[in-house]
Amino acid sequence: NFAPLMNVGGSMSVGGIGNKGVHITRISYSEFVAFDLVCPNDHDVRLETDADWGGSLLTCPVCSSRFNALDGTPLDGAATPCPLYQYGTSFDGRMLSIF
Repeated sequence: NFAPLMNVGGSMSVGGIGNKGVHITRISYSEFVAFDLVCPNDHDVRLETDADWGGSLLTCPVCSSRFNALDGTPLDGAATPCPLYQYGTSFDGRMLSIF
């Protein structure tokens, strides 16, 4: 189920954790980043992955704010001053933990 994370640069969104789910990207063999998918502008809205950008762009379907999925920075839109909430991650070579 986590095949997209097998390779560096792979990413995927996972529900059931965080506020509205978490978007995870593999940065290197041993490094991952994970961001909450809740829009900082409207906490009732879940961000969507923009498929045209290979998972590296997250977009709010309501306010049209866009975020860099590699570092959580806002690119444009109503949520511009607010970065995404970043979770800590650790990887032991087999198991990825998000906290």
